[in-house]
Amino acid sequence: MASLTPMFLNELKSIIAKHNPYKVDGSVASYETQAKRAEVIHAGFWTLAKQGCRLKSPRQFKERHMHKLVEHWEAKGIKDIQTRISAFRTFGNIWIEKPSMIKCSAKYATKAESVKRKYVTNTDKTWSGNGAEAVTLIKKVTERDARVGIMLELGVAFGLRVKEALLLQPHKDDHGDRVHIRKGSKGGRQRYIDLEEPGVLRDYQRSVLEQAKAIIERAGTSMIPDGSSFVSYRNHVYYVLHSEGIGRARNGVSFHGLRHEYAVAYYEKQTGVTSPVKGGTEQPDPIVEQEAREALAKNLGHSRASILGCYIGSRHRPMPKSENPEPAKAADADQNKDMPDPAGAKVDPEKPGTKDE
Repeated sequence: MASLTPMFLNELKSIIAKHNPYKVDGSVASYETQAKRAEVIHAGFWTLAKQGCRLKSPRQFKERHMHKLVEHWEAKGIKDIQTRISAFRTFGNIWIEKPSMIKCSAKYATKAESVKRKYVTNTDKTWSGNGAEAVTLIKKVTERDARVGIMLELGVAFGLRVKEALLLQPHKDDHGDRVHIRKGSKGGRQRYIDLEEPGVLRDYQRSVLEQAKAIIERAGTSMIPDGSSFVSYRNHVYYVLHSEGIGRARNGVSFHGLRHEYAVAYYEKQTGVTSPVKGGTEQPDPIVEQEAREALAKNLGHSRASILGCYIGSRHRPMPKSENPEPAKAADADQNKDMPDPAGAKVDPEKPGTKDE
């Protein structure tokens, strides 16, 4: 079986290190974008090597290799094919300077659904929808590691991504009646999450914030302990969660599932009806639903309400349109993954980015 030579890998690493920090428009790419592209490109070349392609240099990549990769991905039932093609389009057309070599994704897919982005779901990704009792599981985690337990509580109370919870600075970001999410969000978009109206839910949110403040070593620091890096502590968080049976690949229950739990609960509270993903069929008041969707999208860090179909499901009718459209991309697809060194990391050729959220 063919393999990638050290010379090939060094050249690939050099290309990635030079170009990966930037978007196509020249602006700085997020860490997640860099890491995902590096994973996909490394894994793709390893796949080609396994298939007998004897490339002496990454610059020998051609369109026929794109066809081979997509055929392989479709056979494996891989879900993020469009994202992978996009990474190789950037690599081929820009990084190795072969303009227009890689065309639109539909040219390479034999199944249209392989490269069609989905903004609705029939799969319930909440903890409750996967048979998990959040209170019991969070209590187990807290008994093992109180700081990780509080991070789960932040996911329940505010629908935070794991990175947002890690980088939250409770003393700075707590503004009394709202929380400022300054770091960790996709695209670097900051947002405010309003606390609920006075009542049980607001009391819970305030309690979580106060517990988060109490557990950190110094006011003004994040949830990452002093002396730990972002990557090392994120790995620790995943280790603790997996040790307590929390991991999407194992049982459908992940940190990110709490974000779905928050979205469903918020939608149902605001509209007074059961969400579609929970089997609800009753149509809420359209004005009330529109307001609920817009507010929920803002709280989750999305600029358009149509993407909420990924969280609450769809009743197979047109989604409300936001006045501020967001570039098309799958919701949190790459969020909460253990990302490798963007310049080049050892990954499973078949499963780039398989860490749970």
